[in-house]
Amino acid sequence: MHRKISNTEAECGFILIEKGSRNLFPNSGERFNLIFHGNHLPVVVDEIACECRGAGKPHEHFHLHVPVEFKEGDIAKIKKIEGGYELCFEG
Repeated sequence: MHRKISNTEAECGFILIEKGSRNLFPNSGERFNLIFHGNHLPVVVDEIACECRGAGKPHEHFHLHVPVEFKEGDIAKIKKIEGGYELCFEG
């Protein structure tokens, strides 16, 4: 998965998991390892109810809260590897 980090993501410390990439990750609320610079970080994907398309179109957003620093415009790359998922940023 590749994603350009938005201002909201950078300020709130999460990476948005887009609908097309959702099936690459464990179920919402299920803890898994995210490996960043050799550190194993326990993380979960949060399912957030949303009506950003209007009250008649409820849906969910999926956020991966990441306890590392990143900034708007960085490119987050996450790939599944043995033992978890690996995260790197290009910016």
